[in-house]
Amino acid sequence: MAKPLTRKQLLDRLSDSLRVIELGVQLYDAGELVAWMPIATELYKLLIGDRYGALVPELFPDLRFHPVRSRISKGAILYKLRVPKIRFDEKRIAFDLFDLDVERVTLDVWLQQDIAEVGSRQLVIADFVTIMRHNVSAHTSRKVLGAKQVNSGTLQG
Repeated sequence: MAKPLTRKQLLDRLSDSLRVIELGVQLYDAGELVAWMPIATELYKLLIGDRYGALVPELFPDLRFHPVRSRISKGAILYKLRVPKIRFDEKRIAFDLFDLDVERVTLDVWLQQDIAEVGSRQLVIADFVTIMRHNVSAHTSRKVLGAKQVNSGTLQG
């Protein structure tokens, strides 16, 4: 792992990641389906970690997550899944995917939730985030963000 970052550097990386995700979601909603690539990279950086470690547990060690409501049915084709509609109001963001009525869980527990079965393999959230990240090569940096460009990614064979 690289030299530990200062709190300001961690917050800058968090801000950059959230901006890339925001732009990626906007582009994806506008029909640019390749926008999932930089989103995958940023989710990995936030939740699992890159050479500096995972940003979310480093910055927010007490943060808890809503558990997944239910797993994807057996035989679902993962690349055809769409994220449920996100609803906003003044107090919260609501996803149909998550169970908002039960106690929240730690990131470690949340990442180990079983979300799908692929063949005979159980897929947990951490697997899904890691697979998506490792199947794409995307780079993010403050220089790219400053130029108002969205990160590009290329599929690896």
